[in-house]
Amino acid sequence: MDNNLRCQNGGQCAPTDEHMILTRKFLCICPKGYIGDRCEIVDNKIILSFQKIINNSTPMRITTFRTISLTQNSLIIYWSQPFHLVIIELLNKIYYLAFIQKTYERSTTINKMINPSGRCRHINELFNKTFVQMNVLRRIKYYHLPCQKYSSTLSCFF
Repeated sequence: MDNNLRCQNGGQCAPTDEHMILTRKFLCICPKGYIGDRCEIVDNKIILSFQKIINNSTPMRITTFRTISLTQNSLIIYWSQPFHLVIIELLNKIYYLAFIQKTYERSTTINKMINPSGRCRHINELFNKTFVQMNVLRRIKYYHLPCQKYSSTLSCFF
């Protein structure tokens, strides 16, 4: 057999069926990680490593209720528990992502202006009805799309 026709990278050479109309008399069965007529092309390789980055404690949700009068335009909340995320929920189920911090910082003052553009949009506003009715596991793989499409105006959705 001609060396140029040999399977490479550990590929197994298999004769083709004589009744098939093929120009080659042999096919290569490539091992994982290789493709091509002679297994000459290295496949893409994705290596995922998992490190223990989160302790086993379950996330804690702590809620506080505050009332703000129609004449007020600000509110002060004192909070002693560590936190990474502040979400504001109004009575009519409208949400705002108010604050995110990767690393908790103690004794800081956070001054945040809440405005209509910071509202978390519902998936009904971002996807069609067919998508919204899909199982949550099927939907998750498309959740990056609104972030890409509305990257400058969308801070959160639910």
